[in-house]
Amino acid sequence: MLREAIVAMSTVAGAGLAFIALPGIGTTAAAAQAGGAPACPEKLAGQASLVCACSAEAASTGSVWGSGLYTADSSVCRAARHAGAVSAAGGEVRLRVSEGRDSYAASARNGIGASAWGSFSTSFAFDR
Repeated sequence: MLREAIVAMSTVAGAGLAFIALPGIGTTAAAAQAGGAPACPEKLAGQASLVCACSAEAASTGSVWGSGLYTADSSVCRAARHAGAVSAAGGEVRLRVSEGRDSYAASARNGIGASAWGSFSTSFAFDR
């Protein structure tokens, strides 16, 4: 028997999009056991908002541009670590997508360095 759990809702181009967590498929083992959020994507792909789980590995890899407000091509989980939304062990995050900015500041937080960047069309930030 296949057990499905709808764990987050997002709106993409006016249509509802459900994220489904299936144990062993696109989830962290801990999240799957707890019935939690699906694993975060490396980068955003059209979501307006997202609830997902970062593994320790995902929180330690990838590039980050911005500080508090990140370019949409930043690594979601590494940016979450930078923002303090997850610890080095990972965890569940909630993020929201917003319009881009003319520039993004560099900073170092929580052991993660984030680079400065110029104009980018889409941004995201973490809800706490």
